Amino acid sequence: MRRYLAIVAVLFVSVLAGCGDSSTGPNDSIAGSYALRTVNGRPMPFIFEEYAGYKDGWVSETITIRDNGTFQQEGSFRVTQNGVVTNDPYSDNGTYSRNGTNVTFRFNSDGSSATATVDNGALIVALDGVSLIYRR
Repeated sequence: MRRYLAIVAVLFVSVLAGCGDSSTGPNDSIAGSYALRTVNGRPMPFIFEEYAGYKDGWVSETITIRDNGTFQQEGSFRVTQNGVVTNDPYSDNGTYSRNGTNVTFRFNSDGSSATATVDNGALIVALDGVSLIYRR
């Protein structure tokens, strides 16, 4: 589940809502670093599961998009079980292509891909009921 959401995030990492940015036109650069701010409208960290003595959550994710058609994704999950905290960092990279307001990310780790929409200076990702928003 965590890997799936991480891929969704990266692929949909196009959910960048740039602070103070004006609208992003189809030819404007989207290069920059974007931090995952919300998952399904809830702020980070995002908790997947929580019950007596156990908590599993997504702590952070940053995606760096470069003008040369490549991107880098880095993030971390955290599991707390009976007071013991385990951090699980991850990273991936790949290439992206853009067609107007649509951005398609292709991950090197497994060849998967995802599409995001650029809207008003933000990348917005929605897949299988999951909404991810990343901001510069």
